[in-house]
Amino acid sequence: ERNFALVLVDRIGTADLYDTWVECVDSGLGPDFALIRWIGDDRNGPQGDRELQVLRDEDLARWADRIAVLTGRGRTVYGYLHNPYEGHSPASVRRLRELLTGRVSLPDWPPDGAEGQLSLF
Repeated sequence: ERNFALVLVDRIGTADLYDTWVECVDSGLGPDFALIRWIGDDRNGPQGDRELQVLRDEDLARWADRIAVLTGRGRTVYGYLHNPYEGHSPASVRRLRELLTGRVSLPDWPPDGAEGQLSLF
């Protein structure tokens, strides 16, 4: 009714509510989008933010499958990937993008004409 969404979270010590979310979507209760936060182990995980330190291949593959399911059910998926997930969030995003290529429709990256830091406003 109000288009609220549960934020799906991949974080050590946090329940995985993906199956519950899909049940809501399938019953018509979920909104037309999903928001995912990939946090990882933000207490004892990789430190720093310059390189991949802990590869989470199985986890990224599982999320690629999940994103394909959600987009197949007509949901737009938004995500935020934290550095503690693998140690370097931009590289993790590129890895996830590679897994999704050919499975879901992805926007061009980088956007046409983008040079340097993009503006938020």
